[in-house]
Amino acid sequence: MATNPYFTAQTGVVSEQNLVEKMTIESIQIAGLDLVYIPRTINKFDKIFGEDVLSSFDSYATIEMYILDFQGPGGQSEILSKFGMEIRDTMSFIVSRKRYEEVVVPIVPPTRDLKVVWRPNEGDLIYLPFSKSLFQIVFVEDEEPGYYQLSKKFVWTLRAELIQFNNEKFDTGHTDVDEYFGANLNRLDMCIQLEDGSGAFELETGGYTLLEDYSVSEDYDDMRGFGDNDAIKAEFIKIMDFDEKNPFKGA
Repeated sequence: MATNPYFTAQTGVVSEQNLVEKMTIESIQIAGLDLVYIPRTINKFDKIFGEDVLSSFDSYATIEMYILDFQGPGGQSEILSKFGMEIRDTMSFIVSRKRYEEVVVPIVPPTRDLKVVWRPNEGDLIYLPFSKSLFQIVFVEDEEPGYYQLSKKFVWTLRAELIQFNNEKFDTGHTDVDEYFGANLNRLDMCIQLEDGSGAFELETGGYTLLEDYSVSEDYDDMRGFGDNDAIKAEFIKIMDFDEKNPFKGA
């Protein structure tokens, strides 16, 4: 039996679609939060590795979103790896398509591909003012929630994870974002002394500084005395004997 032709649940009409869209926007504005959306500017795309090595964030827009993870961030949370502690929080946001076109699309970078300028892009950032957290969009879901309700899609679901910085440039105009995250822009300044001693190591602009003459600012400091290698080795020898039949002979 075919569907009832006197009801338009499958196809919908424009007036019904507009009503549901307005109700969706109002629901997000009631239960959601004002978050900061920061589009990414691609400055030097590497076609071999498929990534941008000089990304920057030059604008922002405040827009209401609904946070799906009402109990807190998901993901693996804090884990201890061989590189130290890593925080792998994830979070999902719902944003109205209509509101995104009204608020965010006008401030996206002019260099963005016209094929994707109308939708959120992977790599864009979402800043949560209440927790001072910066999430990066890793996937944009366009079919849920509300799978083709009245034959129209009303929202985007943005799946994001806590950003891992890679010397991006922050000049959004948002005071909190620029001061807090922009201060940690060039991590090379915290790891090495620049060869010219003046801090003019201009990687973000595409230039490279390499001088042959340099001086060592501090004398070599022998760090071997700060380790526990000798103590660990002594305890190890007490337990392990490397006997062919019983390696724990010394225990």
